Amino acid sequence: PAYGPDTAKVAVIEFFDYQCVFCSRFAPELEKVMKAQPDVRYLFKEWPIFGGRWEASLQAAQQGLTVWQKKGPQAYVTYHNAIY
Repeated sequence: PAYGPDTAKVAVIEFFDYQCVFCSRFAPELEKVMKAQPDVRYLFKEWPIFGGRWEASLQAAQQGLTVWQKKGPQAYVTYHNAIY
C-alpha cells in the first residue's frame, strides 16, 4: 500500500508488524510526519514477522491489504493508524 503523491521526490518506506511493540511506538510519530509532510509518498510493507506466534498479526496484515485493495489509500491509512 502507498499513500501520497505519485510524483513525490521523496518516499518513506515502513516495514512493520501490527504486533510489534517498537512499531506501535513509532506509528504515532510517523502519523505526525505524514500530516506535516503531505508532499512525501509513504509506502507500507506489511511484514507480519510475529505471525507464527500470534494469529492476530497475520489477520491484521491481511485485513489491511484488503482495505487497501477495496477502499483505497485513505481508508488504508485510517485502518493502519486505528490499529495502533
